[in-house]
Amino acid sequence: HMACSCVCTVLAVKPFSGCYPACCDCLRKLRELHTAAPEQKRLWCRRCWLEFSAREVDYRYCVALTVTDHYSCATVVLFGQPLEFLFGLPATQLHRYTYLECYISLIP
Repeated sequence: HMACSCVCTVLAVKPFSGCYPACCDCLRKLRELHTAAPEQKRLWCRRCWLEFSAREVDYRYCVALTVTDHYSCATVVLFGQPLEFLFGLPATQLHRYTYLECYISLIP
């Protein structure tokens, strides 16, 4: 592996997708299987062909930034643990919290 670093300025944060359900094997985004009942939601990995219950998956951060080093611009995509430090909690906890908040706001 080769490592490099540079100082840059963040110009924009791409529309926040935030976090996604991740395969425990390869960390790729899981896809939804179409099931009859929403409470039995199932997800699967296109790469590993593993299947998961929506309740048992972990989530992973993914944030895209537009940055500049004052000579050129680039899009940088950050995944996983560096963002846990920035947000102060794991993506799975953030997802569960926001899901619960949305659910509670629907209750009259």
